[in-house]
Amino acid sequence: MNPVARANSHQLVRLDSRAILSAVLPFQARISCDSGCIWVTQDNDLNDYILRAGEDIVLTRAGHVVITALGGSSILRVKTRPANQTNPKRIQKREVQK
Repeated sequence: MNPVARANSHQLVRLDSRAILSAVLPFQARISCDSGCIWVTQDNDLNDYILRAGEDIVLTRAGHVVITALGGSSILRVKTRPANQTNPKRIQKREVQK
């Protein structure tokens, strides 16, 4: 089971510079940037979001989210609320190619 997608989960994630976090998150999951700068994009959302330290967003729909560390390394938190989810996918990190 995806540790980020569990009900009432709160996970701290460190992304190295240009690393990518890919996860399926539930409706109203909160993504907070504790340090650095992250780029958040979500399936079926025309907007992308740039978060700096101290900023956060609450997802308006359940689905696939991609978070990228911009510049140096970043620390982010993902907090989920209880949700009925089946077969959540595992988080995958990978480096961005130049």
